[in-house]
Amino acid sequence: METQKSALFTRDFTLVVIGQIISLFGNAILHFALPLYLLRETGSITLFGVVNACSFLPMILMGPIGGTAADRVHKGRIMVGLDFLTAGLTVAYTLLWGKAPLVPLVIGTLMLLYAIAGAYQPAVQASLPLLLAPDRLTQGSITLDVAERAAWRDGMRVDLTAKEYDLIELLMRNPRRVYSRENLMNVVWGYSYAGDYRTVDVHIRRLREKLEENPAEPDHIMTKWGVGYYFKE
Repeated sequence: METQKSALFTRDFTLVVIGQIISLFGNAILHFALPLYLLRETGSITLFGVVNACSFLPMILMGPIGGTAADRVHKGRIMVGLDFLTAGLTVAYTLLWGKAPLVPLVIGTLMLLYAIAGAYQPAVQASLPLLLAPDRLTQGSITLDVAERAAWRDGMRVDLTAKEYDLIELLMRNPRRVYSRENLMNVVWGYSYAGDYRTVDVHIRRLREKLEENPAEPDHIMTKWGVGYYFKE
């Protein structure tokens, strides 16, 4: 069987993932280390808890703002700008360490770090779909190449007939939408087709055999009993 060329791990996608790992790892270290350092220096568990609780508020507030910005501003600029802001904040904390009062310094730094994280994630989430090839549909282990009208399961090429491909593409493009047998017959086979509605059942069964890991208990090509069929993401 032909092995699918990766539709996911493109150069741009890989670079974004690497950048995310570095950025989030650095942020996580600061989120973890600063409260512990404050606890060690003050010995106050109450202060430790208050600081952690207050630090989460900016993340909650910045989430919607970050989502709005991701819709209106170039997502790459947002991520790069916030990464530079995190680096600048780290440098500023280092320079102020030992010179500024400890508690306000730690609280301010943590609140800014969480605010950056809250604004950062919507930009990342919005950018990932743009890194995937637009002529591919991927749901779980199933991938369709729209240009080639080809299908893969777990990276391995699966041979589909023309109608099988038309049927699965329709379902994957409209996940969770339930189609009756009559709907599918009209859309996929055409209104003039004189065949029996059981033709749909036969094609669904063959698609499950080819694309589902366990055709008897499908994960994606689902039956809505008494109604029809739908694709589950």
